[in-house]
Amino acid sequence: MNPFGPARLITPSPSWADQYERRHRLLFVAIAFIAAIAGFVSTTPGRSTQLAILAIGVVFIALPHGAIDPWVALDRGGRRGLDLVRFVARYLVLAGGVIGLWSVAPVAMLVAFLGFSAWHFGEGELDRDRAGPLGKTVETMSRGATPILAPILLRPDETFALFDMLAGRPLSELAHAPLVGSLCTLWAVSRFVSIVGRARAGLADRDAGTFEMLLEEAAVWALFATLPVLLAFGLYFCLDHSIRHALRIARRLAPDSAAKGLRLYLLRAAPVTLATLLLGAGVGALVLERWDTTALVKVVFVGLAALTLPHVLLGVPPASDDEGVAGVAGSRSTMRSKRASYSGSRVPNQRSHQRK
Repeated sequence: MNPFGPARLITPSPSWADQYERRHRLLFVAIAFIAAIAGFVSTTPGRSTQLAILAIGVVFIALPHGAIDPWVALDRGGRRGLDLVRFVARYLVLAGGVIGLWSVAPVAMLVAFLGFSAWHFGEGELDRDRAGPLGKTVETMSRGATPILAPILLRPDETFALFDMLAGRPLSELAHAPLVGSLCTLWAVSRFVSIVGRARAGLADRDAGTFEMLLEEAAVWALFATLPVLLAFGLYFCLDHSIRHALRIARRLAPDSAAKGLRLYLLRAAPVTLATLLLGAGVGALVLERWDTTALVKVVFVGLAALTLPHVLLGVPPASDDEGVAGVAGSRSTMRSKRASYSGSRVPNQRSHQRK
């Protein structure tokens, strides 16, 4: 098997990845609650230790989930050669633009990064089969904002101290500003309404997947309530978001074989992961006067911001990819199962299908 051959990504029907993703969700929930308990009963590690743990997770788990982007984008259209050069050029231009704008307008870019990340997280965790574009947008932003607004609500001083580092100017006085409090309150209300609605729907359909999603959200809340922000975010971003994305890419690479799909994912992500690490280290060496904790926090998060924009715009397949190859037009359950490859939707159980 040639891992770098021209095999195209396939939009699969539910397969091994459904079971793997469910196991991954339950494993993440278990790890999150164990970590939350440990954070509650033990002393808080120093910021350098927190940053080291975050950096390890980013390098070995988070970076590969973005490094696979060229394969996702190019295999989707069956393109090679010059198209790869164009893709990489667009990717680098977008990433470089984010870094350049961050040096000019860091506060604006920080706000944009947080908002864009919330949308991306929400798109990855929720189904796209919701009623109307307004409901889709509100629910996507509400759910995706949990790992961003939960730390502001639960640990405002610590969170804004990190924002100070990223913006290069004091933002800590905003931690208790009325506007920030109102935003967090509005978001908390939206989460309450969403959770109640999903719980009622899960009871009506007897869908265990719905309750697993709610349990997962509770685990994220537990992380940010008991752990330092860097650790909590690192566990969520690496162990939840990034691994979920990796499983869905592996599923598309090899719908019928978990071993083959995961092997292809690792082999294809490795070159760009290594190149990104070398490029990031080179840029950091050129622009940083000293490598202290503040500088490393900025390198990690500005680097994530620079990669998030092209990752979402160029690397993540749009919903139309799934819709264009759906086997049975007009079948809600069929479309939902295919969208689940990237959307985070759980295929309802058989009783739910029959009721519909």
